[in-house]
Amino acid sequence: MTKPFTPADAKAAKASSIPDVVLDVVNRLLAENFGSSDNPHIQFTSKKVRELVEPLLPEGTRFDARWLDFEGVYRRYGWDVEYDKPGYNETYDGFYIFRKKKGED
Repeated sequence: MTKPFTPADAKAAKASSIPDVVLDVVNRLLAENFGSSDNPHIQFTSKKVRELVEPLLPEGTRFDARWLDFEGVYRRYGWDVEYDKPGYNETYDGFYIFRKKKGED
C-alpha cells in the first residue's frame, strides 16, 4: 500500500527529481566563480544554467523548468541561496545568489 508523503518525504523526492546533469552544471558554475572572502557571493542566471544543461541532455529529452528549483538541495549542503526573478514590468534574467552559510568552510 502506498502511504502519503510526509513533508520530509516530499522534500527528498523533490531533490531526487533534479537530474545529475543540472547539479553538475551548478557545481561547475560554483567552482568557476568561487572567490575569496573579498567576494562573498556567487551569482549566475537561470538562463546560463539552462544554456549549459541543454546540450548535455540525451537526445529527445526536453528541459523541465522545475529542474531549476535546486535551491533547497544546496541549502542542505551549507549554502544560503536566493533566487531573484523579474517582477511585473521588469525584463532582466532571473538569477541565483549563493553565499556560504555562516560557520561553513
